[in-house]
Amino acid sequence: MIISVLNSCIHPPKKNNFEGTLYYTIDFTPKSSINTNSTSYQKSRYGDVMKLYINSTGDFRREFPNSEGGGFQSILYDAETNRHFMKWNNNDTLYTSSAVVTNLTFVNEEHYRMKI
Repeated sequence: MIISVLNSCIHPPKKNNFEGTLYYTIDFTPKSSINTNSTSYQKSRYGDVMKLYINSTGDFRREFPNSEGGGFQSILYDAETNRHFMKWNNNDTLYTSSAVVTNLTFVNEEHYRMKI
């Protein structure tokens, strides 16, 4: 018994990383019925479904397949650079922001060189 305790301290069990896809249903419920414009905007921006892809390095991508014309197409988080990359529908520009800073200032990809 002592040997197994010592062995588990010296060689801790290997942790498995999660890698896979999660599917979410999105439902917006305003606090007040007077927020119908905000609810409509949120529904058009995000749609009613989100697919979340996670890899073992901590990167993840959120896709919004049912969002409308001005809504998000996808949002990618790069764990190595700690940045978000956002792509909207009907727009060929990729925007980026730091995950450390919470000011939500978007920068055109031409100003930020990322590893591809």
